Amino acid sequence: GAVEALVPGRRAQPDREGRGAGGPATPRDADPLPQPPGCPRAGPPRAPEAAVAQQQRDPRGAAPPPLLPLLQVLKLSDNEISSLPPMHTLFNLDTLDLSFNRLPDLPSLAPLRPCKAVERLAANDNPCAELPGYRPLLAALLPLLADLDTAPLPPA
Repeated sequence: GAVEALVPGRRAQPDREGRGAGGPATPRDADPLPQPPGCPRAGPPRAPEAAVAQQQRDPRGAAPPPLLPLLQVLKLSDNEISSLPPMHTLFNLDTLDLSFNRLPDLPSLAPLRPCKAVERLAANDNPCAELPGYRPLLAALLPLLADLDTAPLPPA
């Protein structure tokens, strides 16, 4: 019979006898691989909140994996934030945007202390950004900080 080229992602059309089009089977035609015991079959991606909620209901009592330590970029600009929560789990965070919020004073920036990996911080257009000592305080809190409010910081 005639050999028909398969287009990637398109299933072969069966011939008169119900077989494939004469070419190799596409991945969709093949039987799925057996799942190892204890591993759920892959499905559509779930939102992180749903994954955490699912794991919190785990009957084996396993704690959910820490997701925040993996976070590298966090953009919280223009959210009317007036205080920062504890940030001790964000040790891989390297870029943080807090611009256009309502952080009132320099002590409101103290929760950033555990974020030692931050290299880029935007906190402009907060009341605290207008205060004397703003740039030196952040340079002392964040030892790797190289860019503050889109302006380079001089090396320490």
